[in-house]
Amino acid sequence: MTIERFDANGRMCDMVATDTLVFVSGQVPATLDSTIEQQTREVLGRLDAMLARAGTDKSRLLTATVYLCDFRHYAGMNAAWDEWVDKAHPPARDCFKIELANPGWKVEIVATALKG
Repeated sequence: MTIERFDANGRMCDMVATDTLVFVSGQVPATLDSTIEQQTREVLGRLDAMLARAGTDKSRLLTATVYLCDFRHYAGMNAAWDEWVDKAHPPARDCFKIELANPGWKVEIVATALKG
Protein backbone atom coordinates (compact mmCIF):
# COMPACT_ATOMS: atom_id res chain seq x y z
CA MET A 1 0.00 0.00 0.00
CA THR A 2 1.26 3.46 -0.90
CA ILE A 3 0.96 6.22 1.73
CA GLU A 4 1.37 9.86 0.70
CA ARG A 5 1.66 12.60 3.33
CA PHE A 6 0.86 16.20 2.42
CA ASP A 7 2.50 19.20 4.11
CA ALA A 8 4.11 17.21 6.91
CA ASN A 9 5.94 19.21 9.58
CA GLY A 10 7.34 16.50 11.84
CA ARG A 11 4.37 16.58 14.22
CA MET A 12 1.52 16.12 11.77
CA CYS A 13 0.45 16.59 8.18
CA ASP A 14 -2.55 18.25 6.59
CA MET A 15 -3.62 15.13 4.72
CA VAL A 16 -2.74 11.47 4.29
CA ALA A 17 -3.73 9.53 1.18
CA THR A 18 -3.49 5.80 0.60
CA ASP A 19 -4.29 3.88 -2.56
CA THR A 20 -7.98 4.05 -1.67
CA LEU A 21 -8.60 6.56 1.13
CA VAL A 22 -7.90 10.23 1.85
CA PHE A 23 -7.82 11.61 5.41
CA VAL A 24 -7.99 15.41 5.65
CA SER A 25 -7.04 16.96 8.97
CA GLY A 26 -9.06 19.79 10.49
CA GLN A 27 -9.50 22.64 8.04
CA VAL A 28 -10.07 26.07 9.58
CA PRO A 29 -10.77 29.54 8.22
CA ALA A 30 -8.06 32.15 7.72
CA THR A 31 -10.60 34.97 8.00
CA LEU A 32 -11.38 35.40 11.69
CA ASP A 33 -13.70 38.42 11.68
CA SER A 34 -16.45 36.98 9.50
CA THR A 35 -19.80 35.25 9.85
CA ILE A 36 -20.22 31.54 10.37
CA GLU A 37 -21.53 31.26 6.80
CA GLN A 38 -18.41 32.94 5.41
CA GLN A 39 -16.07 30.91 7.59
CA THR A 40 -17.83 27.67 6.63
CA ARG A 41 -17.65 28.51 2.92
CA GLU A 42 -13.94 29.25 3.31
CA VAL A 43 -13.31 25.95 5.12
CA LEU A 44 -15.31 24.00 2.53
CA GLY A 45 -13.28 25.67 -0.23
CA ARG A 46 -10.10 24.59 1.54
CA LEU A 47 -11.52 21.06 1.80
CA ASP A 48 -12.26 21.08 -1.95
CA ALA A 49 -8.66 22.13 -2.64
CA MET A 50 -7.23 19.44 -0.36
CA LEU A 51 -9.37 16.72 -1.93
CA ALA A 52 -8.35 17.86 -5.42
CA ARG A 53 -4.66 17.63 -4.44
CA ALA A 54 -5.26 13.99 -3.49
CA GLY A 55 -7.11 13.23 -6.73
CA THR A 56 -10.65 13.13 -5.41
CA ASP A 57 -13.60 15.42 -4.69
CA LYS A 58 -16.58 15.98 -2.40
CA SER A 59 -18.72 13.41 -4.27
CA ARG A 60 -16.38 10.77 -2.80
CA LEU A 61 -16.63 11.95 0.83
CA LEU A 62 -17.34 9.16 3.28
CA THR A 63 -17.40 11.10 6.55
CA ALA A 64 -17.17 14.68 7.75
CA THR A 65 -16.86 15.89 11.32
CA VAL A 66 -17.83 19.49 11.95
CA TYR A 67 -16.64 21.25 15.09
CA LEU A 68 -18.42 24.44 16.13
CA CYS A 69 -17.40 26.83 18.90
CA ASP A 70 -21.07 27.58 19.60
CA PHE A 71 -24.26 25.73 18.62
CA ARG A 72 -25.90 29.09 17.88
CA HIS A 73 -23.85 28.83 14.65
CA TYR A 74 -25.45 25.50 13.67
CA ALA A 75 -28.09 26.96 11.30
CA GLY A 76 -25.58 29.25 9.58
CA MET A 77 -23.07 26.43 9.16
CA ASN A 78 -25.81 24.21 7.73
CA ALA A 79 -26.84 26.94 5.27
CA ALA A 80 -23.31 27.07 3.83
CA TRP A 81 -22.95 23.27 4.01
CA ASP A 82 -26.23 22.74 2.14
CA GLU A 83 -25.03 25.03 -0.69
CA TRP A 84 -21.82 23.01 -0.98
CA VAL A 85 -22.55 19.34 -0.29
CA ASP A 86 -23.09 16.91 -3.17
CA LYS A 87 -26.74 16.10 -2.48
CA ALA A 88 -26.54 12.90 -4.55
CA HIS A 89 -23.57 11.67 -2.47
CA PRO A 90 -23.72 13.19 1.03
CA PRO A 91 -21.24 11.87 3.61
CA ALA A 92 -22.00 10.59 7.06
CA ARG A 93 -21.63 13.70 9.22
CA ASP A 94 -21.16 14.46 12.90
CA CYS A 95 -21.26 17.87 14.54
CA PHE A 96 -19.82 18.78 17.94
CA LYS A 97 -19.52 21.90 20.03
CA ILE A 98 -15.97 22.28 21.33
CA GLU A 99 -13.48 24.95 22.27
CA LEU A 100 -11.44 25.53 19.10
CA ALA A 101 -7.70 26.30 19.30
CA ASN A 102 -8.11 29.87 18.00
CA PRO A 103 -10.90 32.01 19.54
CA GLY A 104 -11.55 33.57 16.10
CA TRP A 105 -12.45 30.24 14.53
CA LYS A 106 -16.14 29.44 14.52
CA VAL A 107 -15.82 26.14 12.59
CA GLU A 108 -13.36 23.36 11.83
CA ILE A 109 -14.03 20.40 9.52
CA VAL A 110 -12.26 17.01 9.32
CA ALA A 111 -13.05 14.62 6.45
CA THR A 112 -12.38 11.19 4.97
CA ALA A 113 -12.95 10.39 1.29
CA LEU A 114 -12.43 7.62 -1.22
CA LYS A 115 -9.60 8.28 -3.62
CA GLY A 116 -10.28 8.39 -7.33
